[in-house]
Amino acid sequence: DGNRIELQVENFEDPQEGLDFMNGPVFRDNPIGVLFDADELVERFESGVPAEELVRQGD
Repeated sequence: DGNRIELQVENFEDPQEGLDFMNGPVFRDNPIGVLFDADELVERFESGVPAEELVRQGD
């Protein structure tokens, strides 16, 4: 049907950075994650916004 989905991406340089995030205030306040507009995300990606910025939370 043409649908594609990425189920997981690595957002951290190493395991400790991931643990630090999961023990920090952003994850504590919202462990479920954030809602996002997939079309907007694709637009931003295709316009050259770095992946690091696209996956950032809590700014």
